[in-house]
Amino acid sequence: MSSELRLLSLGSIIVDEIFQIPHFPPPSGDVIATNSYRLVGGGLNILVAAKRLGLSSAYAGSHGQGPNSEAIRSALTAESIEILNDPQSDRDSGICVTLLEPDGARTFVTCPGIESEPRYSDLAGLEMYQDDFIYVSGYDLVYPLAGPIIEKFLNDRVTDQRIVFDPGPLVAQIPDSLLTTLLQRSAITSCNEDEYQYLLTKELLGDFNHDLVIRRGPMGADVLTSMGSVYLPAPSVDVVDTTGAGDTHVGAMLAELARGEPLDRAVYFANVCAAISVTRYGPATGPTRDEVTQSGLFKRD
Repeated sequence: MSSELRLLSLGSIIVDEIFQIPHFPPPSGDVIATNSYRLVGGGLNILVAAKRLGLSSAYAGSHGQGPNSEAIRSALTAESIEILNDPQSDRDSGICVTLLEPDGARTFVTCPGIESEPRYSDLAGLEMYQDDFIYVSGYDLVYPLAGPIIEKFLNDRVTDQRIVFDPGPLVAQIPDSLLTTLLQRSAITSCNEDEYQYLLTKELLGDFNHDLVIRRGPMGADVLTSMGSVYLPAPSVDVVDTTGAGDTHVGAMLAELARGEPLDRAVYFANVCAAISVTRYGPATGPTRDEVTQSGLFKRD
């Protein structure tokens, strides 16, 4: 058994092609971008957020051969995040085109690559320890190949580890049976308000018996447990880019839980980290612990 708590992420990593635009174009219209840049994002965001705050983190998803995959491996190495699986030779990792508006709102178009086709043998061969955090993203459950493989891995191999589930904006496309399985198996589910409303509408939370975090952006977050609910505020900041804020929130929360903090304190800390991240451009912009302290945004009791 490992003495160090870890985050093992199954969340697929892709490359973000980001275009800053003055406004969203009308149907069949066009718009001139004011800037563009290329960064690694997707599942990198939560890993970076957790690692920068001191939680040992590793990528358990798929990566391939080509410029996107090379950029992904370089980004992981630069953050000292372990890569658990060997590259697949079939094809490259995918991309996500992001349209970023002046108020920080963003619109995505994702073109999946090899990350959407994990190998069961890779997941089955993972060395895991008691109390590891196993992160699962709803994005991957939508993929026809990835969803069933992840479900089989969770059923076959995950026992004493803690599953952390983020349904994501494509929650309505996740097969109901698979969504129900994740909700029942997870130790913590973290979702935004729209995703929470969907789960309520589908009556998927009736037998909910674990911790639920509802991220409300600048309004903070709610924590629902068997002991009741609590609201945690978020600091007010000037928003430039909300890409990856939810991932930063989850990663920061897990880093605090690994330090022994109770869930409500961990979520309040995560609110601050997510607020700092949206003041920066790009997907993987979670702060270090020193940056949180220097920001003056984290108010201790």
